[in-house]
Amino acid sequence: ANSSQPSPLSTIQTGTNTNEIGGNTPVFASPQASNELVYIIITVLSAVNLRAADVGRNSSTSDPFVSVRIGRTTLKTGVIKKNVNPVWNETLVFEVRGNWKGELIDGTVYDQDMLSKNEKLGNFV
Repeated sequence: ANSSQPSPLSTIQTGTNTNEIGGNTPVFASPQASNELVYIIITVLSAVNLRAADVGRNSSTSDPFVSVRIGRTTLKTGVIKKNVNPVWNETLVFEVRGNWKGELIDGTVYDQDMLSKNEKLGNFV
């Protein structure tokens, strides 16, 4: 370990090693530092047997995407067209300042609708 880097008090993803983004940026969190920048990394993998929200003459399907919220920040995956078993395999990187440990990670799966409001298919916390 490089002695010029601060030693992590806790890590975001794994217990003993400091995780890195882009090779040189350590990801660590100090519960005592109220204004420290922390990266929270969430990978959205897939969904299985989503409800078909787009029912038409030739098919019943959805155009799903995932919206993830931590505090006041919301990030979204791309839309997978006409699929009730989507595979996103997308990584969302949140930058959080301050005491993040009490923040709820809230996720919602939506069906994208071009002519009306996006329809909620489900959620996770």
